[in-house]
Amino acid sequence: MAPRAWDSLSSSARSRYLGAGRSGKLTGEPFLDEDEVRAYYESGGSLRRARGHLRPRPAWAAPKDPTQRAKVSLLTERDRRSLRTWRRSRSAPRWLPRSSEQLRDDVAAILSEIDAPPDRWRSVTVTPSGSGRYRVVVEVTRRAQPIVTTLPDWAAVSDLGRLLNDHARLAMATGSEKKRLEKQWQSPRGTALAIAVDISDTDTKARRVNVAPLTPPPTGTARALPKEKKVTPPAKIPPAKAPAKKAKPAKAPAKKAKPAKKAAKKSPARKPARKPARNLRDVSARLLDLEALLKPLESVDAATIALLNGLIKDVEGLIG
Repeated sequence: MAPRAWDSLSSSARSRYLGAGRSGKLTGEPFLDEDEVRAYYESGGSLRRARGHLRPRPAWAAPKDPTQRAKVSLLTERDRRSLRTWRRSRSAPRWLPRSSEQLRDDVAAILSEIDAPPDRWRSVTVTPSGSGRYRVVVEVTRRAQPIVTTLPDWAAVSDLGRLLNDHARLAMATGSEKKRLEKQWQSPRGTALAIAVDISDTDTKARRVNVAPLTPPPTGTARALPKEKKVTPPAKIPPAKAPAKKAKPAKAPAKKAKPAKKAAKKSPARKPARKPARNLRDVSARLLDLEALLKPLESVDAATIALLNGLIKDVEGLIG
């Protein structure tokens, strides 16, 4: 069988489901958003509850309007007085304790809508449903559809958990009421009820409580308390001393930088010394050679020769 598709519904049908989810007529829990209504429809839910095709409320149930407001923490002072009066009357279910200090009146009123006694409960599942409220699903025998209700806060869930625990439940009553509760929470054969309980909270604390069915201890039998074993404390180990820090070597005094040597001034280049003058003999020899060379110039005019002789004499004068 193919799963039911939310998108296959017409817009008017979706509006009817959403309206029933907001009012609480769809599952008994008000203010459901579209995702929760869609999950309810695709899991096989229908509008039978919203159209009134449900079993009537049990005779022991609390007044309807105050109970509906108790599920969303909107109780007025008048509602509180009404629930307190119902709690003290004989119409309240016998499987709930009478003390409002042990079980709050609003929690007792919400649980009174379960139209089956505890000996028919197979399982109880509690999951968060948003806005701080918790959804309670009770599976009962001889019925296909589970019973769904809502608890307003975690304190109410804790009260339900204590009620489902055998020892904690018996501690919620005294005297004749204690015997009555013990009888109401037993099977027709007189054995303890085996109710599968799963209470979970998936908020930031991630709490999870599994309440296992417990049987009360037999009366008149005293149990010896186990002796506590003395645990010798471990010997204290002195903390290890930290290794001494090595002394840092003293820094050597910084050497003063020597002033840079001044570049020696370059002495100007000396002119090469004049070669000593040749002696007179060499000059005379050269002059004789000059005369020999000038012999071919006899044809030169007298004026030129006289000029040359004058130059020769000047040279001789300089040398001499």
